[in-house]
Amino acid sequence: MSTTAQKGFEEFISRIRRAANDYDLHPLKIRTDNGSEFLGGACKAWLTSSRMNHPGFYEHTTTTGSRSAGNPFAERAIQSWRRLLYAQYRAVERQWDEQAVPRRQRRFNWVPYCDIVTQQYNERRHSTIRAKPADAVIGTNPTYVETRQQIVKAAKRAYGGLEVDRKQPAFSSRSNRVLKVGDLVRTLIIKKGPGLSTWNAAKSNKVSAGNNWSDDIFIVAKVHAAQTMGNSTYTLAERGDDGQPGAKKRGVWTRQQLQHIPPETIRHLPVAPVASPAQLSVDGDDGDDDNQFHNASSAHPRPEKRSGHRYRVNDVLLFNKDYFVGAVGGLEAPALRRDRTGVVLKCTREHPNRVRKGAFLYTIQFDDPPTTVERLPARGADGIDPDDDVEFLNDAAV
Repeated sequence: MSTTAQKGFEEFISRIRRAANDYDLHPLKIRTDNGSEFLGGACKAWLTSSRMNHPGFYEHTTTTGSRSAGNPFAERAIQSWRRLLYAQYRAVERQWDEQAVPRRQRRFNWVPYCDIVTQQYNERRHSTIRAKPADAVIGTNPTYVETRQQIVKAAKRAYGGLEVDRKQPAFSSRSNRVLKVGDLVRTLIIKKGPGLSTWNAAKSNKVSAGNNWSDDIFIVAKVHAAQTMGNSTYTLAERGDDGQPGAKKRGVWTRQQLQHIPPETIRHLPVAPVASPAQLSVDGDDGDDDNQFHNASSAHPRPEKRSGHRYRVNDVLLFNKDYFVGAVGGLEAPALRRDRTGVVLKCTREHPNRVRKGAFLYTIQFDDPPTTVERLPARGADGIDPDDDVEFLNDAAV
């Protein structure tokens, strides 16, 4: 995977140079997640060598912890790109159905479609810049100045009221919303999986049970100051026995992932972690409730599920206009791309076989104009269930 990532970077740079007719172009910064293919092996060696050979270029940064918001532009572009690819898949799948191709012989190789999908993405008019990316890159119509003005206008509409490094309730106060080098912090413990119904709080795995912050104390080693509309992020170092910074802790952290420790309270910290009363208690009468869902996500009327359909028949959903980027029954046309509601008419599943699991599908009746679209995926990267552009409104049957 690391070699594949390196070749992907090199191919990208080669294409940019050909498009610009400048074969001495080099990227200033490269931002990735914390995948092993980027942080080790051939890819890391290539990045290190490129920085040495071209000082000032190839600076490599990673996203903040596990938050995809640390690289929002790439994530949003990939979301649209995947929808376009899925439209290609559905067209091939329709041909398979018409030709009665046996399911064991259905193999979709998406690699040959990469250039086609990329061209489609670059030739589509984007609402933010009000132009095609292919035209915006040329800089003639529109000019670079006009493109920048459109981006600024769109940003003001979307983020004009936001405050950089604002106070975040339950995470920071007005005085410590921005941490300083040398500040003491604890890191957030990410709790995975559902909360359990039990009298023993330590076993419940619920956020409300406490124990959400690390016992170890760390020192803020570097502050990555907020740029434009973003919030500052932080690099941490371990705290030695002498109270001085030690080895750096891997990753970059957001303010929500750090709990500030006031310096006047440091002398009250115990030498060794003290077990909480919940940890000291012994509860052997948990009954059969340990598999019930009682965490914060279950407060949502339609919480996400590990399998099956998240939404039910007659549920009314609000679809953001960004959902209609791929092929959605003709509603992806620029003139029809808008926020609209849809009612779940059917929740179905393909018949599973030995080759693949049966896909969970929805039939949705959209309004404005009234359109019924079948076989919309429920799960996966392009599914309705995990999509942030889809919101549950109410149950039409109630």
